[in-house]
Amino acid sequence: MLEKKGAERTLSLIKNDISGDSVLVAEVIMTYIDGGARMLAMKQFVMTEEIFDLFYGEHKGRDYYEPMKKRYVGGLFFAFIWQGTGVIQFIREKNGKTDPAKAAPGTIRNRYGSRDPAKVHENCVHSSDSPEGFRREVDIIF
Repeated sequence: MLEKKGAERTLSLIKNDISGDSVLVAEVIMTYIDGGARMLAMKQFVMTEEIFDLFYGEHKGRDYYEPMKKRYVGGLFFAFIWQGTGVIQFIREKNGKTDPAKAAPGTIRNRYGSRDPAKVHENCVHSSDSPEGFRREVDIIF
């Protein structure tokens, strides 16, 4: 269980891969809450080209950038701010590896992400990788 003392914050996204399925959205949220993460904020938004370019800009020029942009822009996303001791690592572990086919059994990406090697970034969730990443991402999304 995560403790409140020394708590850190992280941002997570539920992407448009599963955002239209309320049961899956609830399962992802409860996975985090059941582990002790405390939800501080939630926002539903449509991914714009501007937000996409700011959020994923570090990937620009890679072969998956434009297909990912085409898939996500205009899609419904949910954003969350979570708090708890070790919450960044906890949520990243619950999410699993970026490639759903390589994610550990039982992780969110393993259960709900695409297994198609050409669609590795259809992995249904995102979370900040560090306190600095959280600060950058939260400024973009919230």
